[in-house]
Amino acid sequence: MGNIQFRNEKILFVGTKVAMDPACCCPEIGDDCEFCDNDPSITTAKKYTILASGITTCECVEDTTFFDFWELDTAIDINTDGPFVLTQTGADPCIWAFTIGEVDGDTIATLVQYENSDCSTIGTSTVELTFLRFTLTRKATEWDLDVAFSNGIDRITMFSGTVADAEGNDCREPSTPISNTGSCNLNFDIEAVGQFATGGSFTITAGP
Repeated sequence: MGNIQFRNEKILFVGTKVAMDPACCCPEIGDDCEFCDNDPSITTAKKYTILASGITTCECVEDTTFFDFWELDTAIDINTDGPFVLTQTGADPCIWAFTIGEVDGDTIATLVQYENSDCSTIGTSTVELTFLRFTLTRKATEWDLDVAFSNGIDRITMFSGTVADAEGNDCREPSTPISNTGSCNLNFDIEAVGQFATGGSFTITAGP
C-alpha cells in the first residue's frame, strides 16, 4: 500500500467529497483532481473561466519618482482576447493561474517613455515585458483576481480586485463579477511598478 502524506491544511471530509476548510479549495489529487467538480456547495473547481469587460488602459502615466511619462504598448487586449481558462496550480489548491508568454520569452508589451505630459515627444527609455499572468486566489470567504505584465522584475498591473462570497460560503464561484480597483500610477525607482488599466470587471465561472 502506498504512503499517505498529510499537509498542515485542515481538510474537511463530507461523505465522499473533500474540501479545504475554510477556503473549501479542492486539494490536488493526481492529474484529475477528482473531487473538485463534485458538489458545488462543498468544493471549488479545478479550472475557472474568466471573461473581462470594460477595462480601460491608462494613457500617459506620470512616474512619481522621476516625473517623466510612460505609455504601455501591447497587442494584447484582455477585453477581447478572452475568455481565459485558469488552472489550479497544484502548489496551492486555492490558486488558479494562466500565463501568456514566459519570463525569458519574447516581448509582449513595452513601456515607452515620453518627455512631456501629453506623451507627444518620445523619450529614450523602454521597458520590455515578456509575460502576462492571470491569478485567481480563494482566501477564506473572498476571491482575489490579479492580472499583470512582468519580465520577472518590473510589474505592471492591469487588473486587481476582490469580491466576497454571497453569504460568505459559496465555494464554487463568485456570485458577482470582480471589479477593478486602484488608479493609474507608476513608480520607477529600481524597477517599474504600477497600474496601467482601470475600471471594468471580470466574470468568473467554474469550469470547464
